Amino acid sequence: VQGMIAGEMNERAVLYRPTVKEDEYGSKVQAWDGGTQLWVQRVKVSGRFTLEASELFPDYDAEFYCRIEHGVTEFCRIRHDGILYHVGNVINNRRKGTALLKCAKVND
Repeated sequence: VQGMIAGEMNERAVLYRPTVKEDEYGSKVQAWDGGTQLWVQRVKVSGRFTLEASELFPDYDAEFYCRIEHGVTEFCRIRHDGILYHVGNVINNRRKGTALLKCAKVND
């Protein structure tokens, strides 16, 4: 997106970062922080169904732009429009101050 301006990031999303906590047995397990709201621009979404164990599951891929200062990494998750995505790739454009997030729907 050439010459992106802040007004194009006009959709809200919640960024979740991984953290570690102890379960009831004292073991360390992966968890997610409480989430941080950020502005994004959704630039692409695609959907398909996958068949697993004789059940159809909807899968979605999406791409978002956000500001680079949010520090999104490949270990984060994004909730947008009610769908939780895993961030698979982050492509930073330092000149524009933006990051392209390539995401896939979480099927937990």
